[in-house]
Amino acid sequence: ILCMAMLRVPKGQHVLLKALARMTDLPWQLVLAGDGPARADLVALTARLGLADRVLFTGMAQGAEWRWLYRNAQLFALAPVYMEACGNALLEAQAAGLPVVTSDAGSVPEVVSHESALIVPVGKVPFPDEAPILPKLEAALRRALTDAGLRQSLGIGGRERAHDLTWERCANAYLNALADRKINHGDRGVLGGLSTTASP
Repeated sequence: ILCMAMLRVPKGQHVLLKALARMTDLPWQLVLAGDGPARADLVALTARLGLADRVLFTGMAQGAEWRWLYRNAQLFALAPVYMEACGNALLEAQAAGLPVVTSDAGSVPEVVSHESALIVPVGKVPFPDEAPILPKLEAALRRALTDAGLRQSLGIGGRERAHDLTWERCANAYLNALADRKINHGDRGVLGGLSTTASP
């Protein structure tokens, strides 16, 4: 299992670790790639949960190491518990054809789809109650880890989703939206009633 993100509380690595601690009957290994202010706390939590032999902290991954991790992982898991803005790592995972387990925090549902990811509801953010999240996250992880056919299907869906969200496609969609708004508002500018052109 690969989780690549800044090691910060909003990213939810602590919730992921607690969910995985409920699944020691399965032979999983977790790679936490990235660095950040929560690293020491996550290392300590890993030890308290008895998972030190199952979790690898790599620090920042770049270049060949970054590519190797995406190429060799079987599952990508990241469960933010804050208003996740875009989730570039989720895009990268989908582009790599990895099945994804994630949360519905912030804009995550706009980055992934039900064809590419198992999406766990986390409730009100930021920092929701972990108690109801853990069994749902455990169930999603367990389902993904034990169903090779599902992982393959989600991986295919992920590549398709990533293709839909390329920079070129997103830029064109944004420009089309601006053009439509300008047409709808005549000469009033794209902000609707406020001129967007500078005075001479």
